[in-house]
Amino acid sequence: MDDLKELMQKLSAKFDPQDIEWRVQSAGMSNNGKPWAMVIPYVTNRAIMQRLDDVVPGAWRDEYKPTPCNTGYLCGISIKIGDEWITRWDGAQFEGNAGIDPVKSTCSNAQKRCGVKWGIGRYLYQLEEAFANCVVVDSRSQTPAGWNFQQSSKQAKVNYKMAWQPPTLPDWAMPREDSTQYLEALKNSKSMDELKHYWKQFYNLAKSTNDLKLMEQGESIKNQLKLNLEQQATEKAEQQAKEFNNWLEGRVSLALDVENKTAREAFIKAIKQDLAEKCLQYKQNKQDALTTLNNLTKGK
Repeated sequence: MDDLKELMQKLSAKFDPQDIEWRVQSAGMSNNGKPWAMVIPYVTNRAIMQRLDDVVPGAWRDEYKPTPCNTGYLCGISIKIGDEWITRWDGAQFEGNAGIDPVKSTCSNAQKRCGVKWGIGRYLYQLEEAFANCVVVDSRSQTPAGWNFQQSSKQAKVNYKMAWQPPTLPDWAMPREDSTQYLEALKNSKSMDELKHYWKQFYNLAKSTNDLKLMEQGESIKNQLKLNLEQQATEKAEQQAKEFNNWLEGRVSLALDVENKTAREAFIKAIKQDLAEKCLQYKQNKQDALTTLNNLTKGK
């Protein structure tokens, strides 16, 4: 089991951006005439095979066979661990735009899916949906260097031709071994919102590296900091409630000391007018504060 765990960690290491390709998942033209494209990343077949060669040179093989209903192909990647060959399978269906060689294209997609079964490029599934930077073009020849060309199918209701630029991978999805900056950002969170933000970044990093010790370290920091922040929030809320009550009771006391009834009622009315602003300042419930004020001034 230790050998398999170490193997999976090596296979699931992150790739350089040049080994990542992007595919249009959906695209179209907005009502104001601007093109859009939602894209997803995947690892190239060349990078998958190179990863296997680097990690288990001479100890891996792949094979292909049609799916049971002949709607696509299955890929099996076998790796020799000790004296045993272990095989994992996954497949892909034929696509309408598979090109002049649908079998080759389908087998290629099946290998990518199967590679994920071995952890290769699996971290890319943690990426959120991304929109590419798009511009309208008249033809493929107008596509800027480093961009991709996309046009609508013949069956599409809206025709378009666009060039799109692949998104930039987030920092956590880049090859790196140093997790210090993520841990430090987590430790230095000053609010629950910051904690949630930096925890998401750290979680993606730790999960993408299959590093259980790193994940446990981050969870320990997060849980302790969460308790501290909750305690601070409770103390702050108690202090704000105390300051608000002191303000309200002080104002009511001054109002009740006014002997003239008309002037006293005007004073109490002024307190009610200030109540909304003070509730916002001290983060108090306005309706509860109004009830307290009414009880303090009842019959006065």
